[in-house]
Order: sequence, then C-alpha cells, then structure tokens
Amino acid sequence: MEADFPSLGSATKKISGNFVKAEDKLIKRPLPQSQWNSGPDCEASVGPEPSKARGRGPPGFRERFVFNPPPNFQKRNSALITTVSDCLGGKSMEFKRFRDTSVRFRAGDLKSEEYFGVCSKLFESEFTSFFPELLVLLPDIPRQGELLNLFKSKFETDLVQCNTCRQVLAISDVEEHSSSHNLDQDFPVLG
Repeated sequence: MEADFPSLGSATKKISGNFVKAEDKLIKRPLPQSQWNSGPDCEASVGPEPSKARGRGPPGFRERFVFNPPPNFQKRNSALITTVSDCLGGKSMEFKRFRDTSVRFRAGDLKSEEYFGVCSKLFESEFTSFFPELLVLLPDIPRQGELLNLFKSKFETDLVQCNTCRQVLAISDVEEHSSSHNLDQDFPVLG
C-alpha cells in the first residue's frame, strides 16, 4: 500500500517567522464579562458583530444570530450578582451550588429543565424577582428561549422575544435592540 503513495520526504525549508496562521488573522471580539462566561473554559467567540447573522442557510432554515448584550450589560450583571449573593449569601453552600449549576448549564452539561428546577428551589420566594434579569443577560439565545418557556409556564412575565433573532428582552430593552436590527437592514447581505 505504501508503494502506491510515495513519500514526499521531509520539508527541506522551514516556514519563516513571518508566516501567520489564518486563525491568528481573525478578529476576536471579546464577550462581555458576565457570570456566564467567567469559567476557565470560556473563550471569546469569533464571529460577526452582535445581532448579525452568521450566514444564511438553505431555504426554510433560520439564520443564527449572535447575542446582542442589552444596554448597561456590565452594570446589570454586577447588580444581578449582588442580588444572587444577597439572596443566597456570598460564601454559602447555596451560592456555590448556584454558581456550579450555572457553569454546568452554560457548558451544556445540564438541561434547561434541570437548571430551572435548581434555581427555583434555591431562590424560592425571590425566584421571580431575579430570574427574568438572569434570562435577559444569558448570552445564549436558544437557551434563553427554553428558559423563558419554562418560566412562562409557571409565572406571569413581561419578557418578550425579538421577532427577528428570538433573543429574550426586557420591555425596556426592546427599542434599542430593534434598532440594531434596523441597522442590519441598511446594508445588503452579500453572498
């Protein structure tokens, strides 16, 4: 078999120090810092600007959109962490369980139903006051939708999903989010 495919031998010339891999040329846009992407396995994603589709699929398929952080994301995320810490106690076993569960959920090791159940048990009466903000700040649109459906099945909420990208939004964020899609429509999609 080896005789059918002769060896080309080893490279006689090394690649120069000026050679740059294609991956190194890509612009890496850092994700906003949040409780969701603070783990050691999280890296900045390489992708288009927020709210722009990654590309068009075959007819009948939806475009895949990238999470567009809501206004004051960093400030709101800090406030959410403070709320969680106040509810559970920053150094308590419950806080550690919430953090570990959140990391597992974001890594895909936990289903939305399980995550929702753990959160509702941990937070009991405070659950409805913090969970909507947690949903809005979760930078994973499909997971947002799953959790929103679970939340709506048990509680009243004024959270909505964007008709274009399905991102979960607080009512106060809808106008600014919608304007980001309006900007996308100003430029034609090539390809």
